Amino acid sequence: MVAITLASARRTVQDPNVFLRRSLLVVCIAAAPATGCMSNDGAKDPGASSPDSGVTPQEAGTDGLPTPGPGPLRIVSWNTWNFFDTIKGNCQDCPYEQTLSASEYQSKVAGVADGLAQLDGDVVVLQEVENDAVIDDIASSAALAGHGYTVHQLLRGNDPRGVNIGVMSRYPIDAYISHKGDIFTRLDAPATVYHYTRDVAEIHMTWGSNHVVILGVHFKSKASPDDPDRRVAEAQHTRQIADAILAQDPSARLFIVGDFNDTPGTDTYAAVRDGQSGPTWENAMAAVPSADRWSYEYNSQKQLIDQLFASPTVAGTLDPTSAKILHDSSLASDHAPIAATFVIP
Repeated sequence: MVAITLASARRTVQDPNVFLRRSLLVVCIAAAPATGCMSNDGAKDPGASSPDSGVTPQEAGTDGLPTPGPGPLRIVSWNTWNFFDTIKGNCQDCPYEQTLSASEYQSKVAGVADGLAQLDGDVVVLQEVENDAVIDDIASSAALAGHGYTVHQLLRGNDPRGVNIGVMSRYPIDAYISHKGDIFTRLDAPATVYHYTRDVAEIHMTWGSNHVVILGVHFKSKASPDDPDRRVAEAQHTRQIADAILAQDPSARLFIVGDFNDTPGTDTYAAVRDGQSGPTWENAMAAVPSADRWSYEYNSQKQLIDQLFASPTVAGTLDPTSAKILHDSSLASDHAPIAATFVIP
């Protein structure tokens, strides 16, 4: 087995006794599907390649892909809402795994592909996707013919239903780091230790001469039993991951994107926007006209719970006319997808 290992030395202190574990990425270039990848200390990385991971030799390759940047980079995020396949038992240790009928599945593939075709992103971050086969079917659907989504990654997170964060891209992904094993606390209430309800997908790309990092998130939902402290802790820790990356590479262009399950004005939102001590990040969705600035409807209330934050190193490159939330009832999800374009020199 040949592996490329990226080890981060960052360790963020939440409390004298609670540390952020070292982040590890292991991409298997030549490994049997059931083998998995080993970290450089000999222990099997909890986010390493597995039958459900989506990290395969084909997807890790860059042959024949277009040159990434400089220029416009369009980012799309979408909670696709319980996007399971038709097969029960694909996911081990997922007691709440669901299945769709063949007709339900095909309808959902078509609806999601149609929405993605309309938004035409360069990099797409999807929440609530069961496995890489689902992304394969989306990318190869008729609606996305010619869109070039030949690169995709998906690693299993912590959701007991077996739905995960996945990425589709037209361009090479340099590294994909799982944070599902991280442990942390709410910074202002450190008694309780958490891990992510799902994961944070840390995606590294090269865009022209720029280092681009996208943190794909899906914070704790408000479904019963709600746990707002956990949701805030997840948001705080995600911003700490971003701040640690910027401390190591101050010129990096960072984005935090996905389903926050919370709206502007909440502690969750502020934790990502402001961090512990700033600087303030900008939400690209603020550029969407106010009448359209919602991504989810609950009890007839339209709410913006899906966000696309940009670090100060890249926020000024936003094309405000490009920010969009696509409202289309035919798209087979209870969330509206969001998108924005950044013109990165």
